[in-house]
Amino acid sequence: MEVTAPEISVIIPTFRRSRLVPAAIDSVLRQTAVDLELLVVIDGPDPETQRALASIADSRLRVVQLPRTMGPAEARNQGVQNARGKWIAFLDDDDTWFPTKLEAQLRTAHAASVPLPVVTCRVLARSEQAVHCWPRRRPAPGEPLGEYLFCRSTFFSGEGMVQTSTWFVPRELLARHPFNPDLPAMCDVEWLLRVTRDPRVQLLFVPVQEPLATWNIETGRERISNGIRWKFQLDWARTYRALLTSRAYAGLLLTWSGNTAARDRDWSAFFKLPAAAFREGTPSPQEVLTYLGYWLIPRRLSGKLSGWFAHLHRLWTDSH
Repeated sequence: MEVTAPEISVIIPTFRRSRLVPAAIDSVLRQTAVDLELLVVIDGPDPETQRALASIADSRLRVVQLPRTMGPAEARNQGVQNARGKWIAFLDDDDTWFPTKLEAQLRTAHAASVPLPVVTCRVLARSEQAVHCWPRRRPAPGEPLGEYLFCRSTFFSGEGMVQTSTWFVPRELLARHPFNPDLPAMCDVEWLLRVTRDPRVQLLFVPVQEPLATWNIETGRERISNGIRWKFQLDWARTYRALLTSRAYAGLLLTWSGNTAARDRDWSAFFKLPAAAFREGTPSPQEVLTYLGYWLIPRRLSGKLSGWFAHLHRLWTDSH
C-alpha cells in the first residue's frame, strides 16, 4: 500500500539536548489543521536523545541518525534529503511554536504571487531580562534583505530579523540550493541572502502581528550562536561581500560583530571594526552610535533599557 506524502515536513536538528528537544517536538505535534511529518535529525552519536525520542509514540515522528557530527548546515541538508513534504519548516531544538504557526504559514504560501515563497513570522524572544516581540518591523518595499537584517534605525535589537525557527520554505528550493556545509555558523543568513537574489523567490511575513514562535535566547543556554566570535563574523562578511550592499556590510560589522566583540570585552576589535566598516562599507551615524553604546553602556543597564522599551512597545501596540 502506497503511503501518501505529507504536505509539510518539519526538521529539527539536535545533538545532546535530550532535556530540551521534547518541548520542541510537542509544539510541532500540536499544530492545527495541517498534514505533517516530523524529522528529528540527531547530529552524531547521542544515546540519551535516542532514548528520549523512543518514548514518543506518534507515527508522524521520524528519526534521522547521522553517523558522526556534521554541523547544523549539513544536519538540515540531511533532513531535507529525507523529507517527503512539499514544504519544509525548520525548528531549533530549544525553541517552540504556537499551535497555529504552520497553518498560518501554509495559507500565506498558497496565496503568494511568486512560485518560491519563503514565509516567516514574528517570534517571542525570551531572555533573562525581558520578553520581546521581534522583529519590530518588516522589510520596506524594495529594501535589500541584507540591509533589513543588519542596518539600524533605532538603538534596540530585533529591528529586522528572519529567525531560523520561523522558516517555511518549498522543498524544491532547498533541494536545489542546500545549506553550505562548510559554515559552522551563519549558514542560515548566507542561504537567505543567496537564494533571495532569484526573482522567483520572495520573503513573505504572515499577515498577522502576533508572534507564532518562541525563541529562547537566554545567555546561560549552550548554543552555537553564543560561541560566535567577532573575527569569524568579520571573515564571513568579507567572504560573502558580494551578497551585501555597502550599507549592509557596514551594518553587519558595527551591529552584529560589534555586539559580539563588546559582549566578549575583546578590546582588540574596538578600532578595527569601525575602521573596516568605513573603509569597506557605508555606515550610518545610527550604527556608529549603536556600536559605541555596546562598549560604553553596561550590559545590565542595556538589558533593562531594552526590557523597558519592549514593555512600552507592547503597550503601544495593544492600544492601537
